[in-house]
Amino acid sequence: MRANWLYKYSSAISRFLGGGGATELGNALLYQKSFWKYVGIMVLISMIVAILGILAAVFIPPLLMLLN
Repeated sequence: MRANWLYKYSSAISRFLGGGGATELGNALLYQKSFWKYVGIMVLISMIVAILGILAAVFIPPLLMLLN
């Protein structure tokens, strides 16, 4: 997983809390946004693969029975 974005987020938050300006906060939020966008895409891909697997499990055995 892309833990690098979370590491960059924590570093930017630390710099912000250490007296950094709004730029550091903006950078931190961009890193966090990138992380959650990646997670969302991975969840969607996983859901699609799961649905395809379920459909295959439901439809392939009857089709094989018809061929025999």
